[in-house]
Amino acid sequence: MTIISLLLLTSLLPHLTFTARVNVGIVNGKEAKPHSRPYMVSVQVKEQHICGGFLISDRFVMTAAHCRENSETLTVLVGAHDLKNKTEGSVCIGVKSYHKHPNFTKEPVMSDIMLLRLEKKLTQNEKVNWISIPVKEEETEVDSVCSVAGWGRLDTNGFLSSRLMETHVKIMNNTECENKWGQDDYSVSEMMCTFGNGGSCTGDSGGPLVCEKTAVAHVNVGIVNGTEAKPHSRPYMVSLQKGYTHVCGGFLISDRFVMTAAHCIKHVTLTAVIGAHDLTKSEGSVRIGVKSYHKHPDYNIHTFWNDIMLLRLEKEVEQNKIVKIISIPTREGDIKPDSVCSVAGWGRLSLKGKESKRLMEADVKIMNNTECENRWKKNYSVSQMMCVYGHGGSCSGDSGGPLVCGDTAVGVTSFGGGECNSRERPEVYTKISAYLPWIHSIIANVK
Repeated sequence: MTIISLLLLTSLLPHLTFTARVNVGIVNGKEAKPHSRPYMVSVQVKEQHICGGFLISDRFVMTAAHCRENSETLTVLVGAHDLKNKTEGSVCIGVKSYHKHPNFTKEPVMSDIMLLRLEKKLTQNEKVNWISIPVKEEETEVDSVCSVAGWGRLDTNGFLSSRLMETHVKIMNNTECENKWGQDDYSVSEMMCTFGNGGSCTGDSGGPLVCEKTAVAHVNVGIVNGTEAKPHSRPYMVSLQKGYTHVCGGFLISDRFVMTAAHCIKHVTLTAVIGAHDLTKSEGSVRIGVKSYHKHPDYNIHTFWNDIMLLRLEKEVEQNKIVKIISIPTREGDIKPDSVCSVAGWGRLSLKGKESKRLMEADVKIMNNTECENRWKKNYSVSQMMCVYGHGGSCSGDSGGPLVCGDTAVGVTSFGGGECNSRERPEVYTKISAYLPWIHSIIANVK
């Protein structure tokens, strides 16, 4: 998952009274699963929590500039969940240098961002890990479901929470936010707002706004260095759309079920377009609504483990020349390293490029599992995932599509690194064969 470029809410919040305040925490939220957000940091003065922060590398914490006043000496607590629990393995580290944005101002609050250089490098483990930040400047889609977390107050006049809390929020339209705050207090180019039942309150500025992307990775991957597929040569391919906009790939595994990535559910109401090649033309393609969504019960929104989902369509699909089902494995097993397979999708043709309206495809090779684990470390599950490499591969725009070896879909496109088609951060796929009992159970029991 990736953090939105600005420190949400740490600077401004659209409250009902529309009065600015800082030091924000979580209200109407729930306790986070312990260490499910291993990038979270408690910024402290004399062992007292004053702000949130988050790891963006093995040496740097990002937080809000206003968290340090009068040259205070700050420390950071990493690997924490319950700030009162001294036995959970958290580590306190000093700050070697402070780097406030040079244009930071308190009144009005502008450029409210700061980097803390730690006194020593961190080692990644299950409780300590960094999170990526955007690779380029861009706006997040309005109404996108994101999340915030912190150890702040549970209500306006309440106590600080000793345990990490979290809640979901939605991105507010920038114009609406500017109207609430006024042009003097709100910068459309530097800030963003959220709304929802849960949100932030006094006590935890500096924490991240996280929008459905995996740690040190991007999701929604598509095809780079590929070629246009022969029209309808992959009749199992599905374009999952929000309204009439392509948001994810998918593939038919029966006459009633589409398989895709669980993280695609952020787009709440999806429509499946089958029989398509050029998304700008009808060409015999059919739009079918989704009757029910079946995310894997152990899907983790933060780590992207178990990133697989089945969609039950509103009606059965009739197979023809441009609409067909693809087989999935019949038993659990690994694909031999260096096997030549293929990926396809309507995603971006380069990291900063436009999405393709025509189905693209590329050949890839299966990467050795040990090598992939070495690249991704704790973010990779040998039993549940697989990686590929090659001249062509995946980029931003088409998660959920299949990794096809022979005539069988063996993987679901899940996540990748900050660069398209990178050998250092190879594209990761959910291994279908690891989920066969769950898949068969859903297909057999859902009516």
